[in-house]
Amino acid sequence: MNFEAKNIPYELLEKVGLKKKDVLSWSPDELKALLSGRTTQLKTISDGQGNHLQAKLSLYPESDGSLGVKVHPVRTKVEVPTNLNREQAKELKEGKTVVANQLSKNGTKEPYMYKVDPETNEVFRTRIGNINVPRYLEGVELSQDQKAALLKGKEIELVKPDGKVEKIAINIIAPNGYSRTPLNYQESQKEQMSKTEKNEAEGVDISAKKTAKEGDDISLKKEIKDKVKAGLIAGPLGMAVDETIKQVKGRKR
Repeated sequence: MNFEAKNIPYELLEKVGLKKKDVLSWSPDELKALLSGRTTQLKTISDGQGNHLQAKLSLYPESDGSLGVKVHPVRTKVEVPTNLNREQAKELKEGKTVVANQLSKNGTKEPYMYKVDPETNEVFRTRIGNINVPRYLEGVELSQDQKAALLKGKEIELVKPDGKVEKIAINIIAPNGYSRTPLNYQESQKEQMSKTEKNEAEGVDISAKKTAKEGDDISLKKEIKDKVKAGLIAGPLGMAVDETIKQVKGRKR
Protein backbone atom coordinates (compact mmCIF):
# COMPACT_ATOMS: atom_id res chain seq x y z
CA MET A 1 0.00 0.00 0.00
CA ASN A 2 1.59 3.24 -1.16
CA PHE A 3 0.02 6.70 -1.21
CA GLU A 4 1.23 9.89 -2.88
CA ALA A 5 2.37 12.80 -0.74
CA LYS A 6 0.14 15.20 -2.65
CA ASN A 7 -2.91 13.27 -1.42
CA ILE A 8 -2.15 13.59 2.30
CA PRO A 9 -5.41 14.92 3.87
CA TYR A 10 -3.92 17.87 5.73
CA GLU A 11 -7.39 19.22 6.51
CA LEU A 12 -8.18 16.05 8.51
CA LEU A 13 -4.85 16.18 10.31
CA GLU A 14 -5.55 19.78 11.30
CA LYS A 15 -8.73 18.58 13.04
CA VAL A 16 -6.54 16.67 15.50
CA GLY A 17 -4.21 19.63 15.96
CA LEU A 18 -1.50 18.86 13.37
CA LYS A 19 -0.77 21.58 10.84
CA LYS A 20 0.72 20.98 7.40
CA LYS A 21 4.06 22.46 8.44
CA ASP A 22 4.16 20.06 11.40
CA VAL A 23 3.65 17.06 9.11
CA LEU A 24 6.25 18.23 6.60
CA SER A 25 8.78 18.59 9.42
CA TRP A 26 8.60 14.86 10.17
CA SER A 27 11.60 12.72 9.26
CA PRO A 28 11.73 11.08 5.80
CA ASP A 29 11.33 7.65 7.44
CA GLU A 30 8.20 8.73 9.29
CA LEU A 31 6.65 10.26 6.18
CA LYS A 32 7.50 7.09 4.26
CA ALA A 33 5.77 5.01 6.95
CA LEU A 34 2.69 7.23 6.76
CA LEU A 35 2.54 6.96 2.96
CA SER A 36 2.97 3.17 3.22
CA GLY A 37 -0.10 2.77 5.39
CA ARG A 38 1.90 2.30 8.58
CA THR A 39 1.67 4.35 11.75
CA THR A 40 3.58 7.45 12.72
CA GLN A 41 5.50 7.91 15.94
CA LEU A 42 3.49 8.92 19.01
CA LYS A 43 2.01 12.40 18.62
CA THR A 44 0.20 14.71 20.99
CA ILE A 45 -3.14 15.33 19.32
CA SER A 46 -6.42 17.03 20.17
CA ASP A 47 -9.79 15.30 20.42
CA GLY A 48 -11.54 18.43 19.24
CA GLN A 49 -12.96 19.17 22.70
CA GLY A 50 -9.91 20.78 24.23
CA ASN A 51 -8.42 17.53 25.48
CA HIS A 52 -5.03 16.20 24.43
CA LEU A 53 -3.87 12.61 24.15
CA GLN A 54 -0.97 10.53 22.93
CA ALA A 55 -1.67 8.58 19.74
CA LYS A 56 -0.23 7.39 16.48
CA LEU A 57 -1.76 8.12 13.09
CA SER A 58 -2.12 6.24 9.82
CA LEU A 59 -3.76 6.75 6.44
CA TYR A 60 -6.28 4.49 4.74
CA PRO A 61 -8.13 4.65 1.40
CA GLU A 62 -11.77 5.72 1.36
CA SER A 63 -14.27 4.24 -1.11
CA ASP A 64 -14.25 7.48 -3.15
CA GLY A 65 -10.47 7.29 -3.63
CA SER A 66 -9.59 9.93 -1.04
CA LEU A 67 -7.53 9.22 2.07
CA GLY A 68 -8.83 9.02 5.61
CA VAL A 69 -6.94 9.38 8.88
CA LYS A 70 -7.06 6.69 11.55
CA VAL A 71 -6.14 7.50 15.16
CA HIS A 72 -4.33 4.83 17.22
CA PRO A 73 -4.58 5.89 20.90
CA VAL A 74 -2.58 4.35 23.71
CA ARG A 75 -4.57 1.45 25.20
CA THR A 76 -4.43 0.26 28.80
CA LYS A 77 -4.00 -3.40 27.83
CA VAL A 78 -3.52 -5.75 24.89
CA GLU A 79 -6.76 -7.12 23.46
CA VAL A 80 -5.79 -10.56 22.14
CA PRO A 81 -7.68 -11.72 19.01
CA THR A 82 -10.03 -14.60 19.84
CA ASN A 83 -8.62 -16.86 17.11
CA LEU A 84 -5.24 -17.14 18.86
CA ASN A 85 -4.62 -20.07 21.20
CA ARG A 86 -3.15 -19.69 24.68
CA GLU A 87 0.47 -20.16 23.60
CA GLN A 88 0.09 -17.72 20.70
CA ALA A 89 -1.54 -15.16 23.01
CA LYS A 90 1.36 -15.49 25.45
CA GLU A 91 3.92 -14.99 22.68
CA LEU A 92 2.01 -12.00 21.33
CA LYS A 93 2.00 -10.30 24.74
CA GLU A 94 5.73 -11.00 25.04
CA GLY A 95 6.29 -8.92 21.90
CA LYS A 96 6.88 -11.79 19.51
CA THR A 97 5.50 -12.01 15.99
CA VAL A 98 2.73 -14.59 15.69
CA VAL A 99 1.37 -16.23 12.54
CA ALA A 100 -2.10 -17.78 12.81
CA ASN A 101 -5.07 -18.58 10.63
CA GLN A 102 -7.97 -16.16 10.54
CA LEU A 103 -11.32 -16.25 8.77
CA SER A 104 -11.16 -13.88 5.80
CA LYS A 105 -14.00 -11.92 4.25
CA ASN A 106 -14.41 -14.57 1.55
CA GLY A 107 -15.14 -17.19 4.21
CA THR A 108 -11.86 -19.08 3.98
CA LYS A 109 -9.16 -19.35 6.62
CA GLU A 110 -5.91 -17.67 5.70
CA PRO A 111 -2.63 -17.09 7.59
CA TYR A 112 -2.16 -13.65 9.13
CA MET A 113 0.80 -12.09 10.87
CA TYR A 114 0.17 -10.44 14.26
CA LYS A 115 2.28 -7.99 16.23
CA VAL A 116 1.65 -5.76 19.25
CA ASP A 117 2.77 -2.16 19.16
CA PRO A 118 4.49 -1.87 22.57
CA GLU A 119 3.86 1.89 22.70
CA THR A 120 0.08 1.73 22.18
CA ASN A 121 -0.77 -1.92 23.06
CA GLU A 122 -2.69 -2.16 19.78
CA VAL A 123 -2.61 -5.48 17.94
CA PHE A 124 -1.82 -5.13 14.24
CA ARG A 125 -2.48 -7.87 11.73
CA THR A 126 -1.58 -8.33 8.09
CA ARG A 127 -2.62 -11.05 5.67
CA ILE A 128 0.45 -13.11 4.75
CA GLY A 129 -0.66 -13.07 1.12
CA ASN A 130 -0.31 -9.28 1.11
CA ILE A 131 3.30 -9.34 2.31
CA ASN A 132 5.80 -9.04 -0.51
CA VAL A 133 9.23 -10.37 0.41
CA PRO A 134 11.76 -8.86 -2.02
CA ARG A 135 14.32 -10.86 -3.94
CA TYR A 136 17.12 -8.92 -2.30
CA LEU A 137 17.54 -7.60 1.25
CA GLU A 138 20.53 -5.48 2.23
CA GLY A 139 22.13 -6.38 -1.11
CA VAL A 140 21.84 -10.11 -0.44
CA GLU A 141 19.74 -12.42 -2.61
CA LEU A 142 17.35 -14.41 -0.47
CA SER A 143 16.87 -18.15 -0.85
CA GLN A 144 13.39 -19.67 -0.97
CA ASP A 145 13.96 -21.09 2.52
CA GLN A 146 14.83 -17.63 3.86
CA LYS A 147 11.72 -16.11 2.28
CA ALA A 148 9.57 -18.86 3.76
CA ALA A 149 11.14 -18.34 7.20
CA LEU A 150 10.41 -14.60 7.07
CA LEU A 151 6.75 -15.25 6.20
CA LYS A 152 6.53 -17.53 9.23
CA GLY A 153 7.63 -14.67 11.46
CA LYS A 154 11.13 -16.07 11.94
CA GLU A 155 14.48 -14.26 11.97
CA ILE A 156 17.06 -14.95 9.28
CA GLU A 157 20.76 -14.14 9.36
CA LEU A 158 22.30 -12.20 6.49
CA VAL A 159 25.96 -11.58 5.73
CA LYS A 160 25.96 -8.30 3.81
CA PRO A 161 28.39 -7.45 1.00
CA ASP A 162 30.46 -5.35 3.43
CA GLY A 163 30.89 -8.40 5.68
CA LYS A 164 28.54 -7.15 8.39
CA VAL A 165 26.06 -9.65 9.80
CA GLU A 166 22.45 -8.86 10.67
CA LYS A 167 19.46 -10.75 11.95
CA ILE A 168 16.39 -9.62 10.02
CA ALA A 169 12.69 -10.33 10.53
CA ILE A 170 9.47 -8.92 9.14
CA ASN A 171 8.03 -6.36 11.54
CA ILE A 172 4.62 -5.12 10.44
CA ILE A 173 4.70 -2.17 12.86
CA ALA A 174 8.21 -0.94 11.98
CA PRO A 175 8.46 2.12 9.69
CA ASN A 176 10.34 0.15 7.01
CA GLY A 177 8.58 -3.16 7.63
CA TYR A 178 11.60 -5.00 9.07
CA SER A 179 13.44 -5.28 12.36
CA ARG A 180 17.22 -5.54 12.29
CA THR A 181 19.69 -6.74 14.90
CA PRO A 182 23.35 -6.09 14.01
CA LEU A 183 25.83 -8.81 14.90
CA ASN A 184 29.57 -8.90 14.51
CA TYR A 185 31.13 -11.87 12.75
CA GLN A 186 32.50 -13.30 15.99
CA GLU A 187 29.05 -13.21 17.63
CA SER A 188 27.53 -14.94 14.61
CA GLN A 189 30.17 -17.64 14.59
CA LYS A 190 29.91 -18.10 18.35
CA GLU A 191 26.13 -18.49 18.07
CA GLN A 192 26.45 -21.04 15.27
CA MET A 193 29.10 -22.95 17.22
CA SER A 194 26.88 -22.89 20.31
CA LYS A 195 24.00 -24.38 18.33
CA THR A 196 26.27 -27.00 16.79
CA GLU A 197 27.79 -27.92 20.15
CA LYS A 198 24.32 -28.17 21.69
CA ASN A 199 23.09 -30.44 18.90
CA GLU A 200 26.22 -32.57 19.15
CA ALA A 201 25.92 -32.76 22.94
CA GLU A 202 22.29 -33.78 22.67
CA GLY A 203 23.25 -36.37 20.07
CA VAL A 204 25.98 -37.76 22.32
CA ASP A 205 23.66 -37.78 25.32
CA ILE A 206 20.94 -39.61 23.40
CA SER A 207 23.49 -42.02 21.96
CA ALA A 208 24.98 -42.65 25.40
CA LYS A 209 21.57 -43.28 26.93
CA LYS A 210 20.66 -45.60 24.08
CA THR A 211 23.95 -47.52 24.42
CA ALA A 212 23.53 -47.76 28.20
CA LYS A 213 19.95 -48.97 27.81
CA GLU A 214 20.98 -51.57 25.23
CA GLY A 215 23.79 -52.73 27.55
CA ASP A 216 21.39 -52.98 30.49
CA ASP A 217 18.89 -54.95 28.42
CA ILE A 218 21.58 -57.39 27.19
CA SER A 219 22.76 -57.99 30.76
CA LEU A 220 19.16 -58.35 31.95
CA LYS A 221 18.32 -60.78 29.20
CA LYS A 222 21.26 -63.03 30.16
CA GLU A 223 20.35 -62.79 33.84
CA ILE A 224 16.72 -63.71 33.15
CA LYS A 225 17.64 -66.60 30.90
CA ASP A 226 19.90 -68.01 33.59
CA LYS A 227 17.25 -67.59 36.31
CA VAL A 228 14.47 -69.07 34.17
CA LYS A 229 16.63 -72.10 33.51
CA ALA A 230 17.39 -72.38 37.22
CA GLY A 231 13.69 -72.11 38.06
CA LEU A 232 14.16 -68.87 39.98
CA ILE A 233 11.63 -66.96 37.85
CA ALA A 234 8.13 -68.32 37.45
CA GLY A 235 6.80 -68.63 33.95
CA PRO A 236 7.11 -70.82 30.89
CA LEU A 237 10.47 -71.15 29.21
CA GLY A 238 8.74 -70.21 25.98
CA MET A 239 7.90 -66.67 27.21
CA ALA A 240 9.65 -64.01 25.14
CA VAL A 241 12.65 -62.61 26.97
CA ASP A 242 11.66 -59.05 25.98
CA GLU A 243 8.25 -59.58 27.58
CA THR A 244 9.87 -61.00 30.72
CA ILE A 245 12.14 -57.95 30.92
CA LYS A 246 9.05 -55.72 30.88
CA GLN A 247 7.57 -57.69 33.78
CA VAL A 248 10.80 -57.55 35.78
CA LYS A 249 11.14 -53.81 35.17
CA GLY A 250 7.54 -53.38 36.24
CA ARG A 251 8.24 -55.10 39.52
CA LYS A 252 11.29 -52.90 40.15
CA ARG A 253 9.15 -49.78 39.82
